[in-house]
Amino acid sequence: MQMDNNTIYALATPLGAGVAVVRISGPKSEPALRALFSHRGDYESHRLFHGNVIFDGEIIDDAMAVLMRAPKSYTGEDVAEFHIHGSPAVAKKLLAALARLGLRLAEPGEFTRRAFENGKLDLSAAEAVMDLVSASAEESAKAALAQLKGSMFLAVTALQDELTDAIARAEAGIDYPEEDWESDIADELRPALEAIGARLQRLIDSGAQGRCLREGLRVVLCGRPNAGKSTLLNALVGEDRAIVTAVPGTTRDLIEEQVDWKGIPVRLIDTAGLREATDEVEQIGVGRARQAIEEADLLLALFDSSRPLNDEDRSVLSAVRARPALAVLTKGDLPAVLSKDELQELSGLPAVTVCAREEGGLGELEEAVSRFFESLAPADREQVVVTNRRHLDALCRAKEGVEAARAAMEQYDLDCATIDLRRAWSALGQITGRTVDSAIIDRIFEKFCLGK
Repeated sequence: MQMDNNTIYALATPLGAGVAVVRISGPKSEPALRALFSHRGDYESHRLFHGNVIFDGEIIDDAMAVLMRAPKSYTGEDVAEFHIHGSPAVAKKLLAALARLGLRLAEPGEFTRRAFENGKLDLSAAEAVMDLVSASAEESAKAALAQLKGSMFLAVTALQDELTDAIARAEAGIDYPEEDWESDIADELRPALEAIGARLQRLIDSGAQGRCLREGLRVVLCGRPNAGKSTLLNALVGEDRAIVTAVPGTTRDLIEEQVDWKGIPVRLIDTAGLREATDEVEQIGVGRARQAIEEADLLLALFDSSRPLNDEDRSVLSAVRARPALAVLTKGDLPAVLSKDELQELSGLPAVTVCAREEGGLGELEEAVSRFFESLAPADREQVVVTNRRHLDALCRAKEGVEAARAAMEQYDLDCATIDLRRAWSALGQITGRTVDSAIIDRIFEKFCLGK
C-alpha cells in the first residue's frame, strides 16, 4: 500500500506495561481501524468496542478499540486507538501491521504538535503535556495540569489585551498630532503600564518556585566529617543509599536522591565533609562539595549535638553564611553538648534537632523545608506558577519592553513607547505561540517522547 504521510501512528505507552495503547491520527484512522479490528458495524465516536485485532488472517490480540472523530479529538483530526495487552510481541505485530497498511510512524511529539497546529492547544499547554508526563511529585503535576488547562494562556492573553489597548491609545496620539494629545495620553498610560509591569514581575518572581517544581528543590547536606550527613540522607530516603562508617571522610563524592516531601520534588545531595583534606581524592570530593553548596537552593548545615563546635564547624558556618540554609543538630539520641538555642544564636539560622537512627525530628525537618519552598513564591502571587525557562525568558523580555515604554512616556515620546509596547506584546506571544517562529516550535517538540 502507498505510504500515507498524513496519517501517523505510534505506541503511546511504555513497552511491557499491563496495557498498551497504539494511537493513530489522520484521515486514514478509521480505514486502518476497520482493516485491523473485528468489529464490523458502525463506530460511534468516543465509544470503546471489544473485539480481535486481525492481520493477514491471524488474530494478533483480544483487545478494545475506539474511534474519536474530528474535531473532538486530542489532535483535532480523526483519531483511533487500540488498547491491547502490554506484551512487546503483540505491540510490535500491531505496529508492523500499521506500517504494512502504509501509515507513517509518528515523530516525537507529533500528536501534540498537530493538536497545537489545529488549535486544540496553545503552545504553553502543549509544553505542559511533557511536564505532566515527567512530573515526579504532586505539586509539579498540579502546576503542569494547570498550564495544560490554560492558566498560562489566560494570564498571558489578558496581559496582551491590555497592551493592545495601550498601543491603540498611544497610536491615536501619534495619528492626530494636531490635537496635542501626547502628554495627556502619556500621563494616562503610565499607571496602566506600571500595573502591567507589576503583574509581569509577579509572574517572573514565581519562576524560582516554578524551577524547583520542574527540576526539584536542590537541598544540599553539608558539614564537617562525621556530622551525620550520610546517616541523615539514608533516613530521609528510607534506604542505605550512602556508606556510613566511623571513619572521617568516608563520603568522597556527591550522592543524590530524589524524594517527594508534601508534594514537592526534593533533590537531596550528600557531600564530602568540609575540612582540609590530606589526599587527592578527598580534596576533589571537598571541592565538589563546595561547588554543590554554591549551586544549592537550600543548605542543611549539619552539626553534631554531642560535641562542641570546633574550627571545622566554624568553617561550615562561614561557607553557608549569606546562603539560604537551615541548621540541623544531629545525633539527638546522645547527651547534648551543643544546644539548639546556642546554635541558632551562633549561626543566625533556624535550627532543627534530629535523630536519624530513630527517625526523630525528620517530620519537623520536612516541614521546615516545605516552609522554605513556600517562601520562594511572592506573597501576592499570580494564580499561575512559571515552570518553563522559555516562558520566563519571554516574560523578562516583555517586562523590559514595558519598562522602556514607561521611560519613553516620561519624555512624552509615543513613537518609541509604541515600538517598545509592540516588542513586549510579541515577547508574550512567544509563550502562547502567537508570534513564535517555526524553528522554536521544532526545538520544543523534538524534546517530546514518541507517542505524545
